[in-house]
Amino acid sequence: MLLAHEHPFQVEMLFESHPLPEGTFVITHVEDRCIGIPRHVLQRAAHAAWLAFFHESATHEDQFHASSILLLLNPEHLTAANFRKRFVMAARNNVEKQRRISNDLCFLESLFVSSLHRHTKSPTLWAHRKWLTRELDSSIRVPEISSSEIIICLLAAETHPKNVYAWQYLRYFMSNNLQWTCLSYAGTEKGPNLTNNQPNLGPEPVIAYFLAWCLQHPSDTSGWSFLLWMLTMAQKSSMTRYESAQSPLTIFREVLQKAKAFGLKNESLWTFLRTLANRLVMPISVLAEFHHTARETLSGSRDVARWLSSPTRAGASQSIEDSKR
Repeated sequence: MLLAHEHPFQVEMLFESHPLPEGTFVITHVEDRCIGIPRHVLQRAAHAAWLAFFHESATHEDQFHASSILLLLNPEHLTAANFRKRFVMAARNNVEKQRRISNDLCFLESLFVSSLHRHTKSPTLWAHRKWLTRELDSSIRVPEISSSEIIICLLAAETHPKNVYAWQYLRYFMSNNLQWTCLSYAGTEKGPNLTNNQPNLGPEPVIAYFLAWCLQHPSDTSGWSFLLWMLTMAQKSSMTRYESAQSPLTIFREVLQKAKAFGLKNESLWTFLRTLANRLVMPISVLAEFHHTARETLSGSRDVARWLSSPTRAGASQSIEDSKR
């Protein structure tokens, strides 16, 4: 069922604490699209898949299915990942090629949205997904795909915090696909949602979405770093005005207020604020509030005066103010 790749599945690895009835090797729940695989069963299946994958009489279809098992057990199986690229390129026509790409993207989505610690932060799998999106026909790159990519990356980032590979992939995808500007932000009582019913909106609503995510995960330094990149991209965009509701200064104030209200001492959050404070031209009153709040909140946890005066990492990224010029 998992090998069909027609719909993404949530995959759960089962260990000895979850024994299955005799004669049962896999648990599936079709309606919820969930599949549970005992670890020892997967290991035996991977051994059979390895033999099938390298068998001299194996067809491409057999090797493709075998590579799925190999990657499910070992996400860094580079030979299996590279074969899947060759399998896509061996398609008879473009329609068949796009179908194979869609199936492979669906398979990777199953791995990324599941509670698989190694898979969600696998450089091999994220690089493979990056290659697949490059081969995807531009005529079918619709806003819904961009929304799906964002959700997949954020789920992977929650499964494996500080997931630099997921965030770096999202940087690549959003900088190379203009459809991300069609995403809009709608706040609800339960949190932010992505919608695509206002296609003329610029990147500002997306920034609000990521800001909400970062405030919910204040210790995730990779998320805050991505938000800084988003602000730089928004300032470069002609669709965004500096006086907007999601200007860097407005976001700086909002994050500072949250940190002050909840007494947040997360280093990644305060490094984000310090980086913006060093890059932005802001009113003296706002800068004074930042220094006062930092001394009040961080006192006892670090040498605040020295930390405030230390420069941000040289060459890390271009100044937001410079990017407008």
